[in-house]
Amino acid sequence: MTMTIAWNSILGKSNPYGYHLFNLTFHLFNSLLLFFITGNAGRRFQLYRMSVTGKEIQALSLFAAFLFMIHPLQTESVIDIMGRSEVLAATFYLGGFLLFQNALDGKSAPLVRYTVIPLAILVLAILGFGVKQTLITLPAVMMLYYLCGCAPESLPIRTLKKGKWFFILIAGAGFSLLLRKLLSDETFLIGPAPVEKMAGRKIYMLTQPPVLMFYYLKLILFPVNLSIDPDILLVDQWLSPRFLSAFLLITFAMYLAVVAKRSRIWFFFVGWFFIIISPSSSIITLQDLAAEHRVYLASYGVYLLLALGLLLMLFEDRAECIMRGNSRPNARLLGYIALIVITLLLCGITIKRNAVWNSELTLWDDARKKAPAKVRPLANLARAYSLGDDNDRAMALYEQSIARNSSLFESHYNLGDLYYKSGRVEDGLNHILIAAALEPRIAEIQARLGEIYMDRKQYELADAHFRNALELNSQYVIALHNLAVVNYYYLKDKKHEALLYFARSLELDPNQKDARLIRRLLEQQNQ
Repeated sequence: MTMTIAWNSILGKSNPYGYHLFNLTFHLFNSLLLFFITGNAGRRFQLYRMSVTGKEIQALSLFAAFLFMIHPLQTESVIDIMGRSEVLAATFYLGGFLLFQNALDGKSAPLVRYTVIPLAILVLAILGFGVKQTLITLPAVMMLYYLCGCAPESLPIRTLKKGKWFFILIAGAGFSLLLRKLLSDETFLIGPAPVEKMAGRKIYMLTQPPVLMFYYLKLILFPVNLSIDPDILLVDQWLSPRFLSAFLLITFAMYLAVVAKRSRIWFFFVGWFFIIISPSSSIITLQDLAAEHRVYLASYGVYLLLALGLLLMLFEDRAECIMRGNSRPNARLLGYIALIVITLLLCGITIKRNAVWNSELTLWDDARKKAPAKVRPLANLARAYSLGDDNDRAMALYEQSIARNSSLFESHYNLGDLYYKSGRVEDGLNHILIAAALEPRIAEIQARLGEIYMDRKQYELADAHFRNALELNSQYVIALHNLAVVNYYYLKDKKHEALLYFARSLELDPNQKDARLIRRLLEQQNQ
């Protein structure tokens, strides 16, 4: 993913058009892949047993892929530049799965089926895993797809039935060992954030079933109140009503999928949803309890089942009608009208959601309104106002965020910087000092304190903070340059040391602002 962003940066610099075009193109390509995947699944799972014709399988594939393409829940993954990881990983995922389907169809030559296709799937899985770890679920989805398409009397199914208690015992033992490791080691399988900034392993795991059933599923069925920073209720007890009710609903959904008659397609796509979303909504602890982009690919399982359910509901008694010579044109017309209405409604909501993403200001103002008790939307909205030079509003919002949570590094630092620039020097310095105490290992904070003390002519303090910054980041050019300035012009006994700092800063950044002056200074000293 980093490589594609670098390409966008080279081609379009900071113009966001190229970044968004890339995401949108791959999103449309993913929708096309899902169209073919659904068609293959319909044939493998023998939807004709449910009186679904070949043309209706194509219509089902088209509508389900269209739901995936236009659903408002996909907005965050497609519009947010960093959401590219979901979109790009889905491309590798779906490409590998489509190749697996083609191999199972048996239409290709044996050499291709048993050598070329497995190798291509492996390459796609490795590339996709480098983008996002969701690809770790691809083997499980392929295995489920294969087993769901096997006949009841086939060897794999007979083996599973014969050894079911053995497999259950092994799975139960493995799950017990994994759960013990997870609950005893807080640093095991965590996401890319410090442990202290997370809710904790137990709370995260207990909260995820309600997130799946009462947040993600709700947004798929009723896509309103979408937010980049949702306010999720924490669950901290195993006997919590929210956890138990969500767990029972998941169990019930799986039971219905298992007992569904005539086709295994129900079981497969329910499994598709839970398997694909499982890494981020089970054992891997992440900083955010929920995020819309995590459901990008998994949600297709629900879209497909919704489309199939609507199709069967509208034409469930077609066989009897055909025998009576009645093709039920009214029901078919009603079905097409329903599809058109659903499509237009979703398109309207998606357009409205896209408008919220027009700027940081509208995005975080929307998040603040939908989660008024959360602090992060306040702080990010304050930053958006400061970027728009509305410093008074920004300072007011930062003050509110600190009043709610006094340990927020970003709020203290940004508020301090705004105070300092607006002339409230002492207030600004105090907040930046608090920020430095909260995060002492950030080089930029130490360098900023050095600049402040240099402005205040407290050169010994400035020297100390610039040195702290360099201890944290030895290649920090600005800190090197400022340390050289302090030592050369104000701490006269350290001129020789200052020249070494000037030379080092010039080596790291030959094109820095004062490069010509520094070179002249070094040449004079060498004469």
